[in-house]
Amino acid sequence: MKVTSVRLLSLLAAVGVLLPATGCNNSESRVRGVDALHTTSDQRELWAKWLRQNAETVQPALLLLHQPGAGRDKHDFDDIFDTLYDAGFNLLVPDLRSHGDSDTAGTVEELATDPDGYPIDVQAWIQFMIDRAEEGAAVDVNRIGVVGLGTSGNLAAAAVGHGLAHCGVAVSPDLAQFNALQAGFPGALPGDDDDDDSAGDDDDSAGDDDDSAGGDATVADGVNLHSIRWMAADGDDPSAADAQTLHAATADPTDLVTVSGSAHGVEILWESTENKNSIIEWCGANM
Repeated sequence: MKVTSVRLLSLLAAVGVLLPATGCNNSESRVRGVDALHTTSDQRELWAKWLRQNAETVQPALLLLHQPGAGRDKHDFDDIFDTLYDAGFNLLVPDLRSHGDSDTAGTVEELATDPDGYPIDVQAWIQFMIDRAEEGAAVDVNRIGVVGLGTSGNLAAAAVGHGLAHCGVAVSPDLAQFNALQAGFPGALPGDDDDDDSAGDDDDSAGDDDDSAGGDATVADGVNLHSIRWMAADGDDPSAADAQTLHAATADPTDLVTVSGSAHGVEILWESTENKNSIIEWCGANM
């Protein structure tokens, strides 16, 4: 099995600031912790909630990436946040650029395939956790996981595939978006014209999963996918077929969880306790 070690180098020249703890954002919110302000290499100010374990021994950390889109932000994880914390994880849940309290920097449509957008946010927040560990927080930088919903599922997988994290959960991935976004991570190989063809040929991959790995709808070269749980609804096109293609290109440990219906991204997370537990179980077993 191929294994990529996490890079403990400085990913970006970024500055992280912790502000006083404010508890829950409001009476109904379960996303709690310290407000964290981070400035990225492209000078965007991003906000997050950082909740670390009250422990003397180092504990694993999860970066939780919400689904991009209108009305979406860190509160996508309200229903699972406390459970993840109780399971022993340090938690970091940011607002991606152009969402929530973070700076606006592009539209959702533009950012879905922009390697110079969300990938910078992900790298900055992973560096934030590494910085906290170096300052003495009980964060195990050798056990960092990323959970992503919708477009952010592609970011979670790319972070693992390029060695910035150790395991991931990718909910409702999109192959064309994955190929475009992974190019923004360190170590990505230059793209070529074939990437455009793969983005426009989702129907062929859906109809012939075995051939997709060698046809137009292929996973970008140079990405060492491993330790990823792919999740998608069987009626969600193209995520259902793309999850199969990406799963087939992922080294063990990996699996594919297919749920019935047409739910996408955060809807899958909210749909059932079983789906929430699937995320907790995978991260706990592979970090």
